[in-house]
Amino acid sequence: MKPALLSTLLIGLLLGVGCSPRGAPPGGFPRSPVPVTGIAYVVEQVSGERDIYLIQPDGTGRIPLIASPEVDSDPAFSPDGTMLAFRSRRDGSSDIYITAADGTGEWVNVVNDPADSFDDEFSPR
Repeated sequence: MKPALLSTLLIGLLLGVGCSPRGAPPGGFPRSPVPVTGIAYVVEQVSGERDIYLIQPDGTGRIPLIASPEVDSDPAFSPDGTMLAFRSRRDGSSDIYITAADGTGEWVNVVNDPADSFDDEFSPR
């Protein structure tokens, strides 16, 4: 490989050009168009499913972020407030997912380990 091409590739790798985190779709993780503020928490329904809700610190604006028949838990916002990481068993094993913080994006499984593996994941931060 020519030195100039090698230098360009190394600089691109260091800057993250053309790279996406493990498990991220080619365009990157889904993000909310504006940062989401508030407190994300889990509600256990009578049916046993757990959903993730958002509420403002003053108790107003309660909305569902992740509502599905699956057990979803351990929500955590990204530092910039545009992404939400959470734990779910939707693929048969406890894995960590990422979606847009407003709950409108696709769910991306960033761990995707074998079903019922010893290394079930929880508490993303």
